[in-house]
Amino acid sequence: MAEPSIRSSKAAGLPVATVLPLLGPLDLLQTLAGGQAFRWLPDGDGWWIGPFQSGVVRIRVVDANGASNLEVLAEPTPTQSFFTDLLWYLDVDDGSAQSQILLQDDPRLTGAVEATRGLRLLRQVPWECLVAFILSTQSNIPRIRLNVETLAHTAGVRIPAFGRVWYTFPDAVAVARLDEMALRGLGFGFRAPSLALTARRIADQAWDLESLRNLPFEEARSSLMGLPGVGHKVADCVLAFSL
Repeated sequence: MAEPSIRSSKAAGLPVATVLPLLGPLDLLQTLAGGQAFRWLPDGDGWWIGPFQSGVVRIRVVDANGASNLEVLAEPTPTQSFFTDLLWYLDVDDGSAQSQILLQDDPRLTGAVEATRGLRLLRQVPWECLVAFILSTQSNIPRIRLNVETLAHTAGVRIPAFGRVWYTFPDAVAVARLDEMALRGLGFGFRAPSLALTARRIADQAWDLESLRNLPFEEARSSLMGLPGVGHKVADCVLAFSL
């Protein structure tokens, strides 16, 4: 993927924002609040804020002179590959245009594509996505958000950013340290045993989630469904939103 073109923007009295040109439409409300991911929050004046990689990022889309740009503020100071990674995560890198063209060429999908222009399928970290959708079973978006944040606060790493404290999403090893009773104590109910067992399997390196990217769809789905707490719907969500 080509490196994004980067420039800076600063309004009076505000921090410097990095500006990334967008190669396609991006609707942050549809993309970040529609039930794909559960840690993004609206932050006023078109901004959205949430943990990303090992820090916290604020983003918003700004249209100017007939072009759309993504304004980005990140704390702490981001790594060199951060902006390229962010565009890839949001599915607005230079590799996403072809899939949009293919969808538009299918007459069965034309109406859906037009109605949801700007909705992107996020490329999340597969482990975080898997946990979120195990916790989504017989639940709703507000409760899933609460459960995901509770797990981050309990087992994640503390990040001071933008005037408050955030937490990274814990890896499988950190979650595996919490047994079933501890997870039930966090309010996960009947989902706790499945999450505990799945975390142990991933932590023991018996599963390589990233390797599923290279499998045909049915094979990848079948593999995921071999994990505790993963049925057809959870597997399909994980494949769509991270793999």
